[in-house]
Amino acid sequence: MSALLQFIGDWGHALAAVLFAALGIFILRRRDDAAEPRMLASALLLTSCWALYVSFGGVDKPLSGIGESVRNAAWLMLLFVMLRRGPASRGGALVAVGLVYLAVAGLIFLQTSTDLTWRQLPVRSDLHQMLVAVSLVLRMMTAIGCLLLVHREIADDIEIEVIGPHRRQRAEQQRHPPAIARGPGGVEMMDQHQAADRGHHPQDQRAGDQRPVQI
Repeated sequence: MSALLQFIGDWGHALAAVLFAALGIFILRRRDDAAEPRMLASALLLTSCWALYVSFGGVDKPLSGIGESVRNAAWLMLLFVMLRRGPASRGGALVAVGLVYLAVAGLIFLQTSTDLTWRQLPVRSDLHQMLVAVSLVLRMMTAIGCLLLVHREIADDIEIEVIGPHRRQRAEQQRHPPAIARGPGGVEMMDQHQAADRGHHPQDQRAGDQRPVQI
């Protein structure tokens, strides 16, 4: 690695450590007793500690891999707490999603065990190179699993806060449709809102379209 890339990597991690620490302290100063802000602040501070260690120690140190696993576990715990915070309507899929969380947690554990193992082996051994490749694959699988969990959490929040009210409003309108007023001779008269929905004004409606109801 060139000196320029090393400089950018070290100071980039240092800057990230400062920013994550500032966010974590800001959330802690709000004195919110809920579990989600505390877990978010803990994940931010752990990420800050990991980035600070990497900026000074480098990524080839044993503690950098352990710190990365602890950081990932903190963010995974935050997502799980947010999942349990959800309404009871999502309880049917809670078991299936919980299995995904368990699988990602197992990947983090395997990643930590693999990192601790290949660091104890000679660099030129075939087992060392194989375990390094396995560790990279486990990292990618962990990242994919966490992205899927984040996508589900965001999709559920959109469903609850945005799409849900519109669906309830449409269902309410279907159960209680607006009454149609009838004029002399049983002619159906539309109000201003119904005329706007049909694309024309009631004043523009022709007399031939207003057919009286024969009784």
